[in-house]
Amino acid sequence: MDPNSLLGKLSGEVISCSLCTRLARYRVEASLKDPRRVYWAKPVPGYGDPMARIFVVGLAPAVRGGNRTGRVFTGDETSQNLMRALYEVGLSNQPYSISADDGLVLRDVYLTAAVKCAPPDNRPNAQEIANCSRYLEAEVRLLKRSRVFVALGNIAWSAMLKAVGSTLEPYLKDLDLGFRHGAI
Repeated sequence: MDPNSLLGKLSGEVISCSLCTRLARYRVEASLKDPRRVYWAKPVPGYGDPMARIFVVGLAPAVRGGNRTGRVFTGDETSQNLMRALYEVGLSNQPYSISADDGLVLRDVYLTAAVKCAPPDNRPNAQEIANCSRYLEAEVRLLKRSRVFVALGNIAWSAMLKAVGSTLEPYLKDLDLGFRHGAI
């Protein structure tokens, strides 16, 4: 199977996930608080180039971003900053990400989240992170060309290290890989 088909199959599994009752309830309740808009209100799969060498992991879909639009890093302020940066270095075809059908094309970049549902107060619990880890690990396995892993925050960092850990363990064992704000 080609990478697009495999990622499509994985996306279907993510979207149909119902492991976390707290997150499932929250994503729907959040959509009901904004009746003027139609909300996706389901788990949000990763998005981007299946041949990407750059793999970006965030915490979770924003409640009024990915939870509303159905696409990770879409429709909120954080996504606009990220898209502008990707556009400026030639990794996307446009400097914005406002809806799942806005024509965004990512080049050599794949975007995903450690947790696939918007958590209350942006704070998933340990079990919710663990439940989603299978999806992040599958994404890492499927994106075989990825060589640069970017984590946006401590939870994303820890989840990403766990997801790539088994593959890269021999190379990582002697490195200090602690998370630091603003560190590169």
